[in-house]
Amino acid sequence: FGTVKDQLFSLFSGSERGVVYNNLPGKAFVVLENTVRPGDTVVYDSSPYFIYPLWTADFSDRVIYVSAADKEDWLLKLKADSADYVFTVIYSKENKWAEYKLNSIYKDVMYEVFKVD
Repeated sequence: FGTVKDQLFSLFSGSERGVVYNNLPGKAFVVLENTVRPGDTVVYDSSPYFIYPLWTADFSDRVIYVSAADKEDWLLKLKADSADYVFTVIYSKENKWAEYKLNSIYKDVMYEVFKVD
């Protein structure tokens, strides 16, 4: 009952999502959803638990996976695919590749979101 009450309170206060959504599937998805604009490209890594929350509610963003043999190849492909954001699981190879080259805009114990400049 508490979850339903929280969701209704959230709707009345102007939010589409209740408090519970911040934890399921995770706050990183909410942060990304609040940041992505129509036409932006979101790249996910090779270790996703969920990809469906990476799309905006109106599907105005583009969500793709970029396969690469190594860090240099991956970074070049991000540019070629006009990537705006990279969503990674902390322990993925892409997270390690992105750590020193891309701007981290959110990080928790499970996920990290990067902005591609």
